[in-house]
Amino acid sequence: MAVAIADAMQKEKGITLRVVPVGTDVGRTTLLSSGRAHVLFQGFGAYAAFEGVQGFDAMELGPQPLQLINAGLPTMGSLSVTAKDANIKTWADLKGKRVAYIDGYPAVSSHSDATIAFAGLTWDDVKKVKFTSFGAMGRGMIEGTVDVGTCSTTSAYVYELASSPRGVQWVPYPHADTEGWKRMNAIMPILTRAIVTQGAGLSKDNKLEGSTYPNPHLITSATADPEFVYQMTKLMVELYPIYGKAQAPGIDQFDPERLILDYVMPYHEGAVRYYKEIGKWTAAAQKNNDVMLNRQKILFSAWEEALSQAAIQKVQAADFPKFWMNLRAKRLEAAGLPAYFK
Repeated sequence: MAVAIADAMQKEKGITLRVVPVGTDVGRTTLLSSGRAHVLFQGFGAYAAFEGVQGFDAMELGPQPLQLINAGLPTMGSLSVTAKDANIKTWADLKGKRVAYIDGYPAVSSHSDATIAFAGLTWDDVKKVKFTSFGAMGRGMIEGTVDVGTCSTTSAYVYELASSPRGVQWVPYPHADTEGWKRMNAIMPILTRAIVTQGAGLSKDNKLEGSTYPNPHLITSATADPEFVYQMTKLMVELYPIYGKAQAPGIDQFDPERLILDYVMPYHEGAVRYYKEIGKWTAAAQKNNDVMLNRQKILFSAWEEALSQAAIQKVQAADFPKFWMNLRAKRLEAAGLPAYFK
């Protein structure tokens, strides 16, 4: 997707957008915070970074000053996948199975957490198998060293898994399972119910009751120049008829008609300016954005408090994530906001 967008910008506007691939969410976010990147194409990791959780709870990281340029709902799913030979037909069958986990990659670890929660289980009920990267996890699924991985339904490794001796098995997240969804959204609030028709073995005639979210979001720093963000937002919308034709699964999420403007992260003021100009920014979007900007301020304030108190109380780095998460929950709930990730 990033390459298709970069190509359109070069050919139509003479703008060079250099794409830098990085293997983990922490690594990607570090590029932005260090000033080595201006924008991020990032999935769930962007939300984890915003909240300061799932790998971003380490003393040297914390909640990141991320704000949105563009977020839209794709027609592909974002969920957990299993292999046919694992004999998992419903998530209740997950008990005792091998589940993938990648430290520093919330997009995988949180999906695993969420799927286990959907099943009404805990990590004590399954076998955690750690990998160093998304690619390594994909190989693990194909080679049979793990039973459950995380993916978009159009991930390259899923097609390879489907044609391998193991085969691919899509397990539904029944939309009528209110309690299961409640448990899952407590871990991944960005997940939305979706009827998924794109992916290995999936089609309009073979649909899956699953979940999705913007993947990737287009993200920048809260301190980014508003004019730069305005122009980037404008390019993303105006060039969609060109880059939207690319054979890149999921790129339809950048269709201006699929935008989500009242989201779980705030939009940058430069993006808001453009969406107002084209008549897409609503009073409801502004109200939600104000709540999200306030949430971001509370998270930053709580983080500074956590660092200060940790120094006074001599909290060790290994114990800091738990210390931070407790304080984070208290400050958010005191402000009348849901803490999530507790």
